[in-house]
Amino acid sequence: MSLRVLIIALLLVIGLVPVHGQTVEQLLTQVSALSEGPEQLELLAQAAHLSAADHQWEEAMELAELGAAKANEQDLPETAVEFELVMAEIAAATGDHVRSLTHALRANSYATEDVPRLRSRSAYFLAQAYLEAGVSAKACDYANQAINAGGLLPKERRQAMLIRSKALVAALEDDRAMTSLEETVQEARTAKDQPVLVQALGARVLVLGRRGQFGAAIAIEEERLQLVTGTERGIVLNNLGELHARQGEHDKAHDRFGEASTWLVTEPDLYGRVLTNSAISYAREEKFAMAEQAIESAVAIIGGRGSGQDLSHALQVKSGVQLLQGRFSESLSTARVSLEESDRTGNLADKLAALELLSRISLERGALVEKQQFDAKITGVRNQIAVHEEQTARLRTERDNSMNRQERDITTLAVSEQRERLRARQATLYAENQAKEFGLLVAEAELRGSLLREQELARERALQELNLLQNTMARERQDRELQQLQDERTVQMLRLNKLDLERKQKESGMTMLKRQNELLEKESALKAAEQDRTQLLNRFAIAAVVLLAGTSIFFFWILRKVKGKNRTIRTQVKQIGYMNQELSQKNGDLMSSITYARSIQRTIVPSQRDLDVILPGGFLFYRPRDVVSGDLPFLMETPDHVFIAAIDCTGHGVPAAMLSFIAYFNLSEILHTAPDAPLNKLLEELHARVLARVGRTDDGDQLADGMDLGLCRLDKRDGAVTFCGAGIGFIARRNGEMLRIRGDVRGIGDRSRETAPAYTQHEFTAGELDRCFLFSDGMIHQFGGPEGRSKLSHKHLLRYLTGAAQLAGIEACDHIARMFDEWKGTTEQTDDALLIGFDPACRKKAMAA
Repeated sequence: MSLRVLIIALLLVIGLVPVHGQTVEQLLTQVSALSEGPEQLELLAQAAHLSAADHQWEEAMELAELGAAKANEQDLPETAVEFELVMAEIAAATGDHVRSLTHALRANSYATEDVPRLRSRSAYFLAQAYLEAGVSAKACDYANQAINAGGLLPKERRQAMLIRSKALVAALEDDRAMTSLEETVQEARTAKDQPVLVQALGARVLVLGRRGQFGAAIAIEEERLQLVTGTERGIVLNNLGELHARQGEHDKAHDRFGEASTWLVTEPDLYGRVLTNSAISYAREEKFAMAEQAIESAVAIIGGRGSGQDLSHALQVKSGVQLLQGRFSESLSTARVSLEESDRTGNLADKLAALELLSRISLERGALVEKQQFDAKITGVRNQIAVHEEQTARLRTERDNSMNRQERDITTLAVSEQRERLRARQATLYAENQAKEFGLLVAEAELRGSLLREQELARERALQELNLLQNTMARERQDRELQQLQDERTVQMLRLNKLDLERKQKESGMTMLKRQNELLEKESALKAAEQDRTQLLNRFAIAAVVLLAGTSIFFFWILRKVKGKNRTIRTQVKQIGYMNQELSQKNGDLMSSITYARSIQRTIVPSQRDLDVILPGGFLFYRPRDVVSGDLPFLMETPDHVFIAAIDCTGHGVPAAMLSFIAYFNLSEILHTAPDAPLNKLLEELHARVLARVGRTDDGDQLADGMDLGLCRLDKRDGAVTFCGAGIGFIARRNGEMLRIRGDVRGIGDRSRETAPAYTQHEFTAGELDRCFLFSDGMIHQFGGPEGRSKLSHKHLLRYLTGAAQLAGIEACDHIARMFDEWKGTTEQTDDALLIGFDPACRKKAMAA
């Protein structure tokens, strides 16, 4: 993290007075002055965008990461998604599509259906990242998700439609691609969005070119020509020239090539390609002088000012022009230079084209030995290309699997983080509820306090009444004293009323006693109320202290739990990354070893060329489930016989492939030793050898490994056919009907059936069979059909072979492959699949010819 971001973090804690501004520095100063909240995060996002606009990518990424972290801390998931999208956009702008994909996945995981804008934008960035990574299917899915979510701006929607169209074009789904491109073009024209329109029209031209619809492609390129300028205009003009040349309109092609040259003269590589295309067009018109002049200029430009990447191709065109003129020596010399140039660049496609050109030149010169040498090199390069394509496919599969794992891990992590935030939010709500309950207790205490205050007012009123009563009693005492004085003066008058006076005095005394009792009762009640108030205040204070302490301890526990979970999650993410990297490396080493093992296994597998030579009209359908196969086709020729076998070893993959070598070499040795012996005796010998070699382990345990084998012997002298099967059957056409012969149940190396009868030998006279088939159980055990849950079975296989019996060679193999793929559909292949077909009569006819 840079020094600037560290300073920002400190300022966010301290807090300063806000200063408004427009530059990044002023925005950051303003951010530091605000307290944490949405307004602060909005300014931080503006600062990240400004840094990205100034191409300060590292600073922009750090600001966005800081904003995302703060949004998560403040439990603002929508704002966190915005920052994740900012980081995805910055990573895409810097070419780091893996990082862009990571942030887009996090944003897509955080975004909810309640906010279509965030949901659609995250899906849009995912589609863009997957398209750049070459994962067309996911790019198309996320583009559809972005479009259907309804939260994109009109320009973003058109971009998403273009991404979907490009993904479909890359996936070779031309029909769906054309439908999507038509929608994209229509919207781009309505909105006058020229960049999207140009790219969409270019994609349509590519699809039409693949379909061979050159006239329609020319019309669209003419429309594009009105929309572009500069280098793009030169490229479109070159495309128009190529399209006209493919239609045989060479005059129009040369006009377009000439215009393209004026726009691309400052781009050596593009200029050289235009001249090369022009030379090819002249050569097709047999204007060799002009073709040679154009290609000489192309070679000079590409090898001089250009990068030299297209030099080998240009030299091949030059050699071809010389060959068409009959200048074999010059053509051969130029082609050799092209081959050396392809070796320098390491381009296998250019090397193959150069070797094929050299082979053709040697054929034209009549140098057949030299041609055979070039043909051998061509085979080697083709094998290298096949291995390279397989490695590329494997790496692509590994990359797709890695991206799927990454998407799953990121999604799982995001869900876990959301779950933790939900738990923290629930804890916060619980604490808020506790605080509300505490507030209710406070309100209740205040209510009780108000009651105490009312009691205090009542006590004061009682004291006032008591004072009034005491004053009244004092006045009464004075009155009595005056009355006593008066009574002494008027003793005689009072004597008459003595009884009455005594009675009044008694009543007055009783009244005084009653009032004194009332005063004592009120003082007792006042003291009791004072004691109740004191006890209530003490209880309320204790409850408040306990509640505050419990709340503080709970918040501290929640905070420690959340921090611990975050540390654990970060550690697990790093460990997952290391494990994925290590597994990817080990998987690569393992696949390289298995791929090399397949190259070794191919040395013992007969090719279609071998079948064409030994059994004309025969074919081989061979479809391993894994890289190496446990099924093995076998073909061997002796002076008097041709042996054909289908071998199905136990299991599949590497273990079964190892068994296939044991089967091949032992069977070859047995057949070379006794080719004329009965086939059932030959299988018995092979069975004994397999039991001796793989029957027991070092610990003395018996192994169940073995193989099924169907063996045919074709007599080269009269065309008679003999068959013997160990677990593998035999199908043939006899008199127009399909005949099926089951193999014996005991397989080669099957220790559980050692007491079973000997293998059965079936013999057919010359001309009795006109089409024979051997196959492994991987054919009939393949799941598929309308619902994908049925096995192919012998019934369907017989129907397929009935159609194949009318065909020969590659046509029959293509028929079986097409039927097999249609049955399998999208279901995974169950086992290795092998089927060999041959015509016994074709061998005899070939020998007679």
